[in-house]
Amino acid sequence: MKKILKSAALLLCGVFMMAACTDDNDSNPRVNTDAAPSSFMLNVPTFTDAIDLAKSTGLELTWRQPNYGFPAAAKYKVQLSLTNTYNTTLDDAAADETGATIADHVTLADIFTGNKGSLNAASLIDALMRLSNPQWTETTIPAEVTVFARMLATLDGVAGQSVSNVISFKAIPAYKELADAMPATWYITGACIADGGWNNSTGGLGTSVLPLFVKKDYDYDKVSGKGEFEFTFYYPSGGEFKVCEGIGDWDHGFCSAGGEWLRGYDGSDDKGNITLGDGAGYYRITVKSDLARPTFTAVKLDITPTSYAGVYLTGSFNGWSNANPMSAVETFAGAQNHLWQTTVTLNAGDEVKFYDGNDWTLDYGGVDFPYGNGTKQGANIVVSKGATYVVIFNDITGQYMFMEK
Repeated sequence: MKKILKSAALLLCGVFMMAACTDDNDSNPRVNTDAAPSSFMLNVPTFTDAIDLAKSTGLELTWRQPNYGFPAAAKYKVQLSLTNTYNTTLDDAAADETGATIADHVTLADIFTGNKGSLNAASLIDALMRLSNPQWTETTIPAEVTVFARMLATLDGVAGQSVSNVISFKAIPAYKELADAMPATWYITGACIADGGWNNSTGGLGTSVLPLFVKKDYDYDKVSGKGEFEFTFYYPSGGEFKVCEGIGDWDHGFCSAGGEWLRGYDGSDDKGNITLGDGAGYYRITVKSDLARPTFTAVKLDITPTSYAGVYLTGSFNGWSNANPMSAVETFAGAQNHLWQTTVTLNAGDEVKFYDGNDWTLDYGGVDFPYGNGTKQGANIVVSKGATYVVIFNDITGQYMFMEK
């Protein structure tokens, strides 16, 4: 009888333990993958005086993570406004050629993780200048303004974004001549890129590390220069490379098979070099950078491009002669070259083109400088600024870059 009672007690104990485990699992914190939390807390800065942007290095902000259910590696961006309204972006305003649409806020390019970050003073000056309406001049810029700020939070795997409360602070703005930001291109280097030397430095620009090119008719962010960039090249079987956000930057970019790991943004370690699984051939890789987490794609192309023995940069600066041959860029073992580079000093107003040095079978020009998508028998490229340039040209796509040295 004692054995029966003891067994029954053990059985009941097991049932209670199972029930407790079930209850515990049901109540465990879980990330909500259906939708982001609606809000989170951005802390009010502790200073009371107006921040002098001309003399300050920036503005420190702190915040609390949205309630995803457990600590998570969310990404944060800051939005600024002079009117505390968040309906119309700078791009919305720029798209209205009548000028009637006025931007009421700007999203800064900086991406933060953790629970604190510093807004660069130069970025704040630029943003406030772009939001001023009518636009401030050196004589009309106000002595002090109230700036409103809020944050956006996103988390991979969670739909939507969380929006913080709005804080405000006083700022003494500074005048700045405004110009659209240059496209903020990314860079590629590797054993199957250029000379195969992995020299991701300014000294390797054009020979070992190469820029991705701008896309045709693409509107890049006017403040950050972010957007989509692409690179068309021959990839040998077993080739390896990496794509980096900047020259010399090994901590922000794409690595590993297919480029699915993004170092720096998601905190992952370097998983190795990118390899493309569809074998040797011509590929177009695309990086889209105007996202909380940039993306990488690679597409194999069904093309057989013409190979050229040489390409020349010619124009008014050299009497439209063959005096400036470009060097083959892709010189790694097994390369099929379609990229060319040269270093040249040009003056403002010079007109240039790319051609084959013979019968103009290859003849590319364009209407944009210092970067663009050349067209066959296109217009002469007009140099807008005198300088020494590293010039890179892709004879498959006609894309070109003049990078000031």
